[in-house]
Amino acid sequence: MKSKIIIISLSLILMFALSGILLTGQDYRPGGDQQKYWVFFRDKGELSEQELDARLDALQKRATVPNLRKRAVVQAQQRLFDYSDLNVHEPYLDSLKSLGVEIHRTTKWLNAASVSADQALIDNLPSLDFVDSVRPVMTYTRDIPEYHGPGEVLPKIEQTFDLDYGQSFEQLQQIGVPAVHNIGFSGEGVLIGVFDTGFDPSHPAFLDMDIEATYDFINDDTDVRDDYDLQRSHGTSVLSVIGGYAPGELIGPAYNATYCLAKTEIVNLEIEIEEDNFIAALEWADSIGCRIVSSSLGYILWYTKDDLDGNTALITIASDLAAQKGMNVIVAAGNEGPEATTILTPADGDYVLAIGGVLINDEIWYSSSRGPTADGRIKPDVCANSSNVYVASYVGGYRRSSGTSYAAPLAAGAAALLIESDPTLTSFDVIEGMRSSARQVGGVSYPNNAYGYGIVDVQTAIGFEPPEFETAILAFPNPFQNNIQVNVKIEGAGRTRVSIHTLDGIQVWKDEKDVSGPDVVFSWNGRNVKGEDLANGVYLMYVEGPGVEDVVKLVKVNPE
Repeated sequence: MKSKIIIISLSLILMFALSGILLTGQDYRPGGDQQKYWVFFRDKGELSEQELDARLDALQKRATVPNLRKRAVVQAQQRLFDYSDLNVHEPYLDSLKSLGVEIHRTTKWLNAASVSADQALIDNLPSLDFVDSVRPVMTYTRDIPEYHGPGEVLPKIEQTFDLDYGQSFEQLQQIGVPAVHNIGFSGEGVLIGVFDTGFDPSHPAFLDMDIEATYDFINDDTDVRDDYDLQRSHGTSVLSVIGGYAPGELIGPAYNATYCLAKTEIVNLEIEIEEDNFIAALEWADSIGCRIVSSSLGYILWYTKDDLDGNTALITIASDLAAQKGMNVIVAAGNEGPEATTILTPADGDYVLAIGGVLINDEIWYSSSRGPTADGRIKPDVCANSSNVYVASYVGGYRRSSGTSYAAPLAAGAAALLIESDPTLTSFDVIEGMRSSARQVGGVSYPNNAYGYGIVDVQTAIGFEPPEFETAILAFPNPFQNNIQVNVKIEGAGRTRVSIHTLDGIQVWKDEKDVSGPDVVFSWNGRNVKGEDLANGVYLMYVEGPGVEDVVKLVKVNPE
């Protein structure tokens, strides 16, 4: 049975609240004149209600079938696209160009563009009437997170499974994959995006791989291989762990899935990524219809531990938005342990599956990053093998490497098997399924900030039944335009009160009813007590009645 969860439109909440975490051009001075900046826009142009409906309908008609399917799973309403899916308003971009600003990338989800220009011009951008705010585009750099070992041949373990996993058997057996393969699941029909440094699709482990699309977000072309060996090293190894197929040598959990490969990181003496490329890749994967994105490279430079709250780093915000649109983002927790709160972005996301690392004997890997997040949430979510993982080598053949970079694709492959077993699972169901089925070891209490909810156990996860959540308050449609209905389920009889407040606490509307229950229905037209139309934005609804007391976020998006 599908879980009944009322999901606030996170994208719209962020669109109205994002300005609280942004910097103006004057707040930051880069080392060079051509530092890239984000320019966030106030809106997407003036749209009537009819124009907005027409554009959203057009988006739905043009969408790929896989994209429609994944959104239909997570969206309860008939319309599968919302305001955040509209492109950035082109005249705003034209205005910036006319001033001499160079546009690099746009993000419709965050309603922004990454740009560069002389510093004096950047400093003046916040004064434009269509600009909400400006902040630097973060460039993350860190050491190459691989610990290499020779491709040594370990004693062969007796297997009673249909496939010959070779030296990859133990890393799969630890998370229950061979038994799931035996009952017929291999990732077939699941579209997976893999973001990394580059890939070598000619490696023997990928000869039978179904690759749907490729894109190089560094050079803006479709070549994810290039000629520089080290550039494709890390991605080649990661891809083999999730989806390689070389019987007798290496097999990945989701060897029969379909893949979209995105080159998002630059390798030189260290790995570097600009956050606008990562966000562009997320929107690209969403447009194709990926159910899963696996990314093994997390980042922390520019942020403090206090920023790891799921709402500060833009790549974290965008990754959380992806879950609302039906796409699970599964990432490495990081190799910065064993201290507390050493996870990397975007692993701090509320709806991002962060994967920690364990040894093959189930002990926690010493360097695996730990939680909690800055706001006290458990991280990582689950763990998989991160020590001496058997991987394909970019120079040919195979080797062993260590790091949560390899735990993440193992977990992502397991998630693909779970989705294949029940395509009606939402992205939120997948998170719950992976957590609730995880294997708990070591005689410690769970969840905790080393193992999270435990070690991935996809054999147990298959057949996962999402819990049916009974909600006492149902507000729909949310976001709303002209009217929103609020149903409150009370216990017994008595007075039920509802009040609407702005985010800074000002009460704008209230109502109360004496009803014997069990259902009390309120309706609000988005106006204050004087009948004046209120501005678009996020409002807090306080509900108090017999057996119920709660606060619900409402989002008003009436077109101008």
